[in-house]
Amino acid sequence: MLHCLAYGNSDQASFRDPEVRRCFDVISVPSTIATYYPDATAAFVLSSELDYLIEPRTPLFQEWLREPRASHYTLAAAMGPTIADYVSTGSTEQNHGLHFPPNFYTSDICDELVSSMISFQREYGGRSEQIVEKLDRYKSLLDLAHGGSGEIDPVNRRRGPRYVLSPYFAVESLSNEWWEVTQRIWQSARMLERAGGISPVVPVAKGSSLAEAVRQVPSELSSTVFFWILGFDERSVSRSELRIVREAVSELSNSYKLVNLYGGYYSILLSKFGLFGFNNGLGYSESREWPTLDATGAAPARYYVRRLHAFMPTAVASTLIEHDSAFACKCSVCRGTERLPNQLSYHELKRHFALARAWEIEQSTQRELSQLCDDMRSDAQRVTAVYRHIPSNIRIPANHLLVWADALE
Repeated sequence: MLHCLAYGNSDQASFRDPEVRRCFDVISVPSTIATYYPDATAAFVLSSELDYLIEPRTPLFQEWLREPRASHYTLAAAMGPTIADYVSTGSTEQNHGLHFPPNFYTSDICDELVSSMISFQREYGGRSEQIVEKLDRYKSLLDLAHGGSGEIDPVNRRRGPRYVLSPYFAVESLSNEWWEVTQRIWQSARMLERAGGISPVVPVAKGSSLAEAVRQVPSELSSTVFFWILGFDERSVSRSELRIVREAVSELSNSYKLVNLYGGYYSILLSKFGLFGFNNGLGYSESREWPTLDATGAAPARYYVRRLHAFMPTAVASTLIEHDSAFACKCSVCRGTERLPNQLSYHELKRHFALARAWEIEQSTQRELSQLCDDMRSDAQRVTAVYRHIPSNIRIPANHLLVWADALE
């Protein structure tokens, strides 16, 4: 299963770690970071020897942009002159900020937006010729992290992205004006050279719209389709919503390679129904609401209990493991019960999460779905047993395991 791992500013050390690098397939770079730190990010990504993609993040320029940050201005510059000029010189309306209603994105502006963003992604590897010194420095740091001397021969790291993604905007329904904008974007993309190499992004509010929305993708575009179900938190949505997404994935998988832009363990299990891939960060971004797409920042220090497929405070996770060692992780960071979660550093928590996610993918590959569902039900029961021995104010997430098992079988 394709696993894309999102890159954040605080993640360089993790992405150099040899163990972490073996835990995913593609590094996903938000366009805000790619444009705001253009040389440093390009040098890191292009010297990493990792496959990569650039995630457009264009919904930041949908409806109200209330307090533009520096990264908004740099991303706007990559979205074409019209949007860049409007962000730089546009007046705010009643102190609400800059307004981007659906009718802002006319056919001409969509043509400009798509052409600019696709060119930005396709030409990203060409930055290597402008940042040779930085490329060599980052390559040296990578070599040191892998036990080398840090001495390297200067090389050209010009590499294009593995996937090129279309711009996109959040869509509440297929009768919504933003769906019309989405279709304009796809029409603009299908007119470009090598349109078959452009992956459309399908953003919908409900899983019940996913199948119909994907079927409206123009045939000239890539059959590798990325999708975003707004606010689809796998651990909190209903059983019926989970089933609807499962059925849509199963229905579409014969014709499309579907990649979930924001997913977790339930998405991994959907590989049994044909889901091609998913994307998440190092301990964050397993779901994303709208319109809070710009609510970013470093992930909190949390421990991922891999048998519960859930994050929790390190103290709570330590309490759980102390009362039932079956929940201890055997990865190289935790080493079973040798190191409890509250003894791990922030970067060790990230490395542990990457290893736990790789373990989840491996388990889903090696075991039948019925076995995986039995495991989830059994682990939920173990948590119930633990509750008899811990203070009543400590909450351990486990009910989602029962909901997932029911939704999948």
